[in-house]
Amino acid sequence: MVLTIHEQLKNSIQNAKRILVVTRPLPEGAPPLTFADGLGAGLALCQFLKRCGKNVDFVAPGYGRHSRFAFLPEIASAQNDLQNAQKFVIKLNVADTKISDLRYEMKDGELRIHITPKYGEINPEKLATHAEDFSYDLMITLDTPDLGSLGSLYEKNVKLFSSTPVINIDSRAENEQYGAVNAVDTTASSTCEVVFSHLEQMDRALIDAHIATCLLTGLVTKTKCFQKTRSPKTFEAASRLISLGARREEVMQQLYRNRSLASFRLWGTVLANLNHDETKKFTWVALTARDFLSTGGSEDELPAVVEELILDTPETNTVLILYEKTTPGELCGLLFSTAILDTQALLNSIVSWDRVRQDNLITSPGFIRFCIKEDDIARAEDKIVEMIKKNLYTA
Repeated sequence: MVLTIHEQLKNSIQNAKRILVVTRPLPEGAPPLTFADGLGAGLALCQFLKRCGKNVDFVAPGYGRHSRFAFLPEIASAQNDLQNAQKFVIKLNVADTKISDLRYEMKDGELRIHITPKYGEINPEKLATHAEDFSYDLMITLDTPDLGSLGSLYEKNVKLFSSTPVINIDSRAENEQYGAVNAVDTTASSTCEVVFSHLEQMDRALIDAHIATCLLTGLVTKTKCFQKTRSPKTFEAASRLISLGARREEVMQQLYRNRSLASFRLWGTVLANLNHDETKKFTWVALTARDFLSTGGSEDELPAVVEELILDTPETNTVLILYEKTTPGELCGLLFSTAILDTQALLNSIVSWDRVRQDNLITSPGFIRFCIKEDDIARAEDKIVEMIKKNLYTA
């Protein structure tokens, strides 16, 4: 009999001894709430699995540095990188040669192990090495359309990903279905909604207020406070989460109502200087160093500004903020889009400009952060805006 996706997912989890849960990294400078779906899903899933008696780790690179997520239950458990995934064993047969001293040191990027025999000498042929099996026997990826979007987490652990069964949970139509089990529901509003559906089927009684709050966070952020969905299924899921104890007011307060006066001033300056291409649904603004000084704001608040523009202007699906750095002659840009026709072509255009700093380039699906060696912000604005418009869908 062919098992359903849920049955495959449930069986895989039940048979696993140690589980690794991962979500795509939150790049530096990216609007954090646009990435919160994977974080909420991961925190909820890990708490649920622990209540099932499972040994589980959660890797979510970049999320811990954002204070806006500090209210989420178990946020401290989210690791920035993968640790202790595999042991490498060095064996030395000392049956005939006793050891009087053993020590090690790190020198010139090398691990040097010093072994002193009590008598005689050590035969190098009695030295053997091997890598033990990976410590995880199941991986679960969340809000990750392809393994490449995991960045260095995947690049540094390709063998782990290729040798460990993967449950792929997502709501994106562009998901590449790379898992042994692909729980990809494109009718769901978010990964959190998909996870909630499976957790309810596994054991609804294990979903407490903390788990429900993490899942509601993903629903709220992915749907832009339910402005981007009309699905009765999504509204029903949110209602059930609240009935399970999800703290809706806390979610809204921490994510959307916790703003400083300087942030509001900066937001006002952005609104006063906005440019908009109605045909391309493209909004952009250029901010000078004087704008930051006059408002008391900082570049750390710009990701939140991007989120406000996306949330409050439904006629916009691409946002660019170009701004002067405190370092003279340097500009940076934050670009977020759900409508770039060819992200790679745009990226190639930006990289081909000899003034772009390659060492400061950060990319992720739908997001690019770049810095430019340029002292004329108006000239840079014209060039970057032209590049972007060439790679956008026409409304």
